[in-house]
Amino acid sequence: MDFFVRRSPSQDIIYVNAQDGDATIFQHVLPSESDNIQGWMARLLYMQYEAPEELEILLDAMPQLLKIKVSEDAYPTYYNLLYAVLEFQEHVLRNASTNRELSSSQLSIRIPLPPLMAVDDFLSGTIETIRAVDFLYSVFALVSSGSPSAIAAFSTFLKEQTDIATVQRPALLEYLASAGIEPLKLLSVHYGSPASFDFLGVGKVLEILRDTIKDLVWRGEHEKKMAALDQRSKQAEIRKTGLESEKLAMDIAAQKLEIEKVSIELASQSLALLEKAANLQLPEEDKRLIVTVLIPRMITIASNPRATPILMLGGDPKPK
Repeated sequence: MDFFVRRSPSQDIIYVNAQDGDATIFQHVLPSESDNIQGWMARLLYMQYEAPEELEILLDAMPQLLKIKVSEDAYPTYYNLLYAVLEFQEHVLRNASTNRELSSSQLSIRIPLPPLMAVDDFLSGTIETIRAVDFLYSVFALVSSGSPSAIAAFSTFLKEQTDIATVQRPALLEYLASAGIEPLKLLSVHYGSPASFDFLGVGKVLEILRDTIKDLVWRGEHEKKMAALDQRSKQAEIRKTGLESEKLAMDIAAQKLEIEKVSIELASQSLALLEKAANLQLPEEDKRLIVTVLIPRMITIASNPRATPILMLGGDPKPK
């Protein structure tokens, strides 16, 4: 086996190849600034969740790589890769028992739907809620990990964003991986009335997530009912003044404001619980940033009062 490292003309990209004769064993492309132990470690953690087959090929090649001689130019990359693999394997062993213990917790989200509906209608009625649930879990899991470096890196990332509300869940993967936390896993989806989505994740995180969703759904439904009652009580006045459209717009704006207020309150409460569970004290600025990034997803859940979270702890649930 041969190990080659080639740099782009601009020197900002490196191409790493392991060859066995004419066969390419593995090939990786990464920024030159990531050609260090930390950079390779981050890449291995990312591959663990997003490209497990590529990771398996790389790890399988390690016994052969340890036996070869490499050129002087390729040696720094070779050393960084091998050292990162050793750190990665220690990381996996260190977290294996914890992951086995925590992986037996299951959350089921049930959403009532008509017995027969178009695919687009099904997706529009469920996908935003499920994405919001996944996003909340990712942030909650990161905080509950108690990893100061991962949380600090995530806070720094948030500070650099011009609009925190536009941050998407894939941006969290790097920070979850560095904290040794697996993403929320989808076990099964059942279409019917209700539709159900079964997820597997960390028990203590799912418990707080379940309670947060329940509170959001209840408060969202409560605010809608109160707004409807208030709307009916104003009908006579609205007809007299002839300002129906303006009054309706004001009522809708007030309802949205109340849901946002509830979301901020619940986000702060959930964050406090996660801090306590992780024996962690976040800086006030980090708390503010994390609450801010949670709000849009919590509003999405509160705006869909049909969602019902059911938590199942223990056992070894399997996909249906």
